[in-house]
Amino acid sequence: MDQYPPTNRFTGPHEGDEGAARPAVDRATMEVTVVICVVLAAMLLLATLVLGSALASVIGLVNLVLASAMTGLWARLNS
Repeated sequence: MDQYPPTNRFTGPHEGDEGAARPAVDRATMEVTVVICVVLAAMLLLATLVLGSALASVIGLVNLVLASAMTGLWARLNS
């Protein structure tokens, strides 16, 4: 008979084991990440506009929209 049953993420914490809580993301780190993603996407869009290719401009615009959506979703999940 097991005197001390194993603890894992399926059985949950037992006495004396509080479990490993995931640390919250620092708000400043989150904001810096959002700014970096948006700036990089904007730079890509600007570069494709300068190159003059319509397809490249569309790809850059889609990248900007996806980066904004991704960072917004990430911010909601970590708030």
